[in-house]
Amino acid sequence: MNAVYENKSCPMYAETQRSLSPVPHLHKEVEIVYVRNGSCVAFADRSSFALRRGDLFLAFPNQIHYYEKAAVGTYYVLISSPDVFFGLGSEICNHVPVCNVLSVGEGSPVAGLVRRAVLAGGKYRMTALHGYMNLLMSAVFPLLTLKPLILSDNLTVHSVLDYCSHNCTRGITLDTAARDLHLSKYYISHVLNQQLHLRFNEYVNTLRIDAACDSLKETDKKIADISEDVGFGTIRSFNRSFKRLMNMTPKRYREMLRPDQPSEFR
Repeated sequence: MNAVYENKSCPMYAETQRSLSPVPHLHKEVEIVYVRNGSCVAFADRSSFALRRGDLFLAFPNQIHYYEKAAVGTYYVLISSPDVFFGLGSEICNHVPVCNVLSVGEGSPVAGLVRRAVLAGGKYRMTALHGYMNLLMSAVFPLLTLKPLILSDNLTVHSVLDYCSHNCTRGITLDTAARDLHLSKYYISHVLNQQLHLRFNEYVNTLRIDAACDSLKETDKKIADISEDVGFGTIRSFNRSFKRLMNMTPKRYREMLRPDQPSEFR
């Protein structure tokens, strides 16, 4: 993920993922994650939720959200513009859930709708997806308690997140960020702690780990080279940060996603 504020080119999509990104991000769409197999900790603004099999997580538009300790498993991910949901767009855009997680269970109608949306195919896939999305939200919406959306410090949050996402592989620090953004470093720290519950260095490391995950999946580079590429000073600090965020070592992550890769690249 290169940009923390994501501009989606497609109004909706549904796919299966084996893991989830630890990078805090936000966008103008609704993001829904159903845990078919696996576990993780999901964050939405200032709240965190332990997700297990059968749980459904929803992030509303402009909610900062991310995932930590995501075990490799099966996650159904659906993302949709609020405009897709007939009669609910305005309410979705101006509210957020009091609790972002619903324990719907494996055999529930909600789980069935998510699965159908992800598996929809053929020439009229988008038409089918539109229908499943509306049926899903009609089932989920009555189960949610909503509260008005309050936007605070958003311009600063966006500026800091964007700066970090474009510079994370360099040796950036809180001091250099404050200098380049013309902001007090204490204010930057306050905003990140308030919005993400993360220190500046912790957030930068989540970006680096996300980039490392892409390299581990998509290239044959050695792990030590990947560590250096994404901006870690030592392989030890890379391994420590990777295990904290992904709940496994880089070697194990690559083995699970690319079991046929030669051992010299692990």
